[in-house]
Amino acid sequence: MWAEGLAVPESVAVIGQDDWWPVVHGRVPISSVSMNLEDVGAVAAQLLTDPDAAPGVHLVAPAVVARATTIPGACAD
Repeated sequence: MWAEGLAVPESVAVIGQDDWWPVVHGRVPISSVSMNLEDVGAVAAQLLTDPDAAPGVHLVAPAVVARATTIPGACAD
C-alpha cells in the first residue's frame, strides 16, 4: 500500500484477525480482531473438568484491538 502512495490509516484502514505477535511487533502495529483464545481455552477446560457442565453452545466474545492502522471513530455507520 505504501508503494502505491496510500497512507495508513489516513487513506485506508487495515485490520487483521487473531491478534498474533507479528501484528503487534511488525513495522506498523496492525489493528486486529482478537478471538480471545485464552478465554476460549479457559471455558473449554472448565467444561471438560466439570461433570455437571451443561451441554450446548458456549460463546466467547471477540474484541477489537485498535492500533496504528485504524483511526477510532473514522467509519460512519
